[in-house]
Amino acid sequence: MKETVYIIIAAFNRESLIKETLQSIGNQTYSNFKCIVIDDNSTDSTAEIVKYFADSDMRFKYYLKPPSYEQGLPQTRNYGLDIVESYNPKYVQFFDDDDIMHPQKLELQMNAFNLNDEVALVNCQYSGFREVSKIDFDKIDDEINVRTENPAKDFLFKKIKFHSCGPIFKWDLIKKMRFDRELKFFAEEEEFYLRMLFKENPAYDAIHRPLFYYRHHSKSVTGNNDNRIQKIGTTFILDQKMWDFFSENNLVDRDLIAYYTKRFSIDFYNKAYLKKIDTYLKIAPSYSVFYKAKIGILLKLYSFLRKVFFKILQ
Repeated sequence: MKETVYIIIAAFNRESLIKETLQSIGNQTYSNFKCIVIDDNSTDSTAEIVKYFADSDMRFKYYLKPPSYEQGLPQTRNYGLDIVESYNPKYVQFFDDDDIMHPQKLELQMNAFNLNDEVALVNCQYSGFREVSKIDFDKIDDEINVRTENPAKDFLFKKIKFHSCGPIFKWDLIKKMRFDRELKFFAEEEEFYLRMLFKENPAYDAIHRPLFYYRHHSKSVTGNNDNRIQKIGTTFILDQKMWDFFSENNLVDRDLIAYYTKRFSIDFYNKAYLKKIDTYLKIAPSYSVFYKAKIGILLKLYSFLRKVFFKILQ
């Protein structure tokens, strides 16, 4: 018998879009799935639409998020993970309440698991759309790179794409993980996946064709320009959280030192975290005296040049 894939959807006020999303899931050629829709207390008719699917197809389940889980995407997904855990799942995937699955998404990704039992997650390419009727399910798009021999670093360094709707995970890989409640505006996904990829180093595979389609519209969390300032601020917090995670779990290497030195000096100046990098290097036993001195001099030189630059501007 085919293994069940548990699909977790966090939904909020999507009455105009979620029907098409659920229809695309119902049309999967791989029919053994359970779609768990968590309603973040919508104020429109989202609940009625999802309940209609649940009443007519036992593979769909509707849950209203209780007050003990605060509002927002991270805790909605966390509630979904807590619900799914009670089913004793083997495979799990997240999906968004406004996007569309390719009819063979589950089938093609589950085939990859069946071909190699060591694989712990299967990623896929994706594409954008504005109208469902105009999606070309046969189109191959090589612009979205998911090929990698080092998924953790390639994702951190933006060499591959890792969208929330793409991967199917083995439950054992993520069962102890939850999304960070402090992060929003896409950063909660990036933080979750970075922690998972670096700490677990899972066997990775990917399907090199678009298997889901993200909708371009003004009300999407990542596509809403009104949230631009919050997104920048959240990215700033994400960098801090990830440096702390890497240093606390002894995962720091020269690549990460170079990356975060640049992030905290050039991209988002952060004196406190540059000092953290300097302090880490001073006590880390695995780096040569020359390397530590080189980074220390660069940090001091950069700090000095910043002071000179701002002094000239005054």
